[in-house]
Amino acid sequence: MLRLMIVSLLVAVFGVAEGFAGESLPWEKKLPYKELTVVYKISGLENGKETLYLRDYGRQRATYRETVTKMMGTTVKDRTIEFVTPDYIYTYDLQAHEGVQGVNPQKYMVEEYEKLSPADKDKVLSNAEKAGVAAGTMVGAKVEENALVILGYDCDKVTVMGGSVSYIMHGTDIVLKSEVAMMGMKMVSEAVSLEEKVTDASVFNHPPGITAVADPDAEQVGRSMAIQSIEVLKDPEKMTMFQEKTGEEGAVKKQMQDAQKQIMEQAGEMLKGIQNMFGE
Repeated sequence: MLRLMIVSLLVAVFGVAEGFAGESLPWEKKLPYKELTVVYKISGLENGKETLYLRDYGRQRATYRETVTKMMGTTVKDRTIEFVTPDYIYTYDLQAHEGVQGVNPQKYMVEEYEKLSPADKDKVLSNAEKAGVAAGTMVGAKVEENALVILGYDCDKVTVMGGSVSYIMHGTDIVLKSEVAMMGMKMVSEAVSLEEKVTDASVFNHPPGITAVADPDAEQVGRSMAIQSIEVLKDPEKMTMFQEKTGEEGAVKKQMQDAQKQIMEQAGEMLKGIQNMFGE
């Protein structure tokens, strides 16, 4: 879950420009692959593996993650499953036997876009690529296209937030490698195998016996972000005004940095707690 949160921040920086490039909207853009299975090795703060399954050209995704954190003879296990559809995101914690359901932010983007007049829709399309680049600059992102080949696939390098790096499969939003280092801790996720198929359709079945509960707070945040995003795409001047009001660094950049710091601090506190249980 830690990696997912951080990588989502990294992809958000690059995804706007990528998604809006060309004539299609991001929610209409299909991946160039009908199906994919990507297996990742997780190392650093956590150790284990993650498997990403995609079908219907990326419209449906399932991510299975199983990691362990070991310290002072104690093992902390993390087993999660996440399902992403065009409308919803479901996250299941198999250890805690809990589930959370949230609205996919792109659904709110669709709703806000459809409310626009034809003229404003044209503005969104014409301004989208510029707005994506501006957003990347605002959070301090540096993008290098085709910087690395991973498993035979060209990847774009995205560096942001004090050196955190992601390698994203060119022309997609699929991260094949991510490296995050902060506060003396490091997390690395790297694809070790990739197949352009899914051999078992049952991986898209939700786990039995666990009910995913809606998270109203998260949904409200998602809706607010969608509204703001469409407003900026409709009128790029609002991005400039926002930057001027929030100072040189920009509130978005600070929020992303604070979010990453909080995640790493929470991980550190977890490890300290384990340490305190057994003494120095």
